[in-house]
Amino acid sequence: MLVEGRRLAVHPRFRGRRLGDEIARAFQRLVLGELGFHRLEVQVYGFNERALAHAERVGYVREGVKRKAYLKSGEWQDAVMFSMLQDELPD
Repeated sequence: MLVEGRRLAVHPRFRGRRLGDEIARAFQRLVLGELGFHRLEVQVYGFNERALAHAERVGYVREGVKRKAYLKSGEWQDAVMFSMLQDELPD
């Protein structure tokens, strides 16, 4: 079974409190731990340094780059691929 989520965003007024980290970890526990899924995948625009740091901070493993994967504002952008496997879920 494949389940796809599109975006996670925190309103600018609440940024800097690591709420996105807490939300991501809760999502990981739900999907991998409670629901028993095997794998989560995340794609991040290659230019989005904050999102790249967030993905690594919450335990996703960088798998590679999809080169020029998305056309954004008239320019091709890379997507950095991350994943987390069920057996990598932190306690």
